[in-house]
Amino acid sequence: MKQDPRMIGLKLCRGLLLSGLCLAMSAALAPRAEAGFIESYPLSGFTLTNSPNSQLTNGFVAMQGKSIVLTGGNSGSGESGTTDLLTTALTASQIQFFYSYSSLDLPNQDSGGYLLNGSFFQLAAATGASGVVSFNVTAGEAFGFRVATVDNQFEPGILTISDVPTSGVPEPGTGLYLLLVSIAVLAVGLVRRSRLERGA
Repeated sequence: MKQDPRMIGLKLCRGLLLSGLCLAMSAALAPRAEAGFIESYPLSGFTLTNSPNSQLTNGFVAMQGKSIVLTGGNSGSGESGTTDLLTTALTASQIQFFYSYSSLDLPNQDSGGYLLNGSFFQLAAATGASGVVSFNVTAGEAFGFRVATVDNQFEPGILTISDVPTSGVPEPGTGLYLLLVSIAVLAVGLVRRSRLERGA
């Protein structure tokens, strides 16, 4: 038996609306995206240490916008030194951040990188280096950042830590919203078509 095209259209419309409702409920129940590095680990939770001491190595740290900026020693002492910024992991998780490094000194006179359980992982020793870094930590594990200097002279190394750029990728909720709007537009079109066919 041949079905009325109008009934087929209405059933399709109802099916699309039901699918959209299910998607909306799934989004509401789905886990939210994790907070960025800076939100999870604000500067107030870190400890700054200059070695061998703050007279020979006078590095410092500051917030610039939503980035942590670690500046190495430049005391003029002629001695090597390190400026460390350390914290402890809140939970077992993946640490991920974007870094950029700059220095007006000659290459390899200053360097920047991250620390994990006392080990230093160098990321840059010349101006212009940048990238995304990720590593795993367990709860209570010590990690952080370091800027080292060979001689504490001729301008410091500067390591900037930021959240990983999103590169214009829409949030998951944005994609769902666009899908629901598309379904709604299609459903309205089907209802109008069904009404037009009934009136004909």
